[in-house]
Amino acid sequence: RIALNKANIAKVDMFGKQVMGIAGDARSLSGNMGDYKFGFYGPQAEEIMGLVNIVGIGGWKNDMGTETMIFGGTRGEIKK
Repeated sequence: RIALNKANIAKVDMFGKQVMGIAGDARSLSGNMGDYKFGFYGPQAEEIMGLVNIVGIGGWKNDMGTETMIFGGTRGEIKK
């Protein structure tokens, strides 16, 4: 599990493109620190895509040899 600390909505650099999103600090369940950023996508910001990097999480590496994980999601229907 990774906790994403609260941060403000602002412009973030996602793969060389400035988008509205959130960037902040992250912490793994074992206490290792890192950072995250994600951008809002879709016509009404109903999707997110981002990256989280936690340093020293037991030697885990992705296919590119880094400790960066990619995540994404979509918002469900808003009910009033």
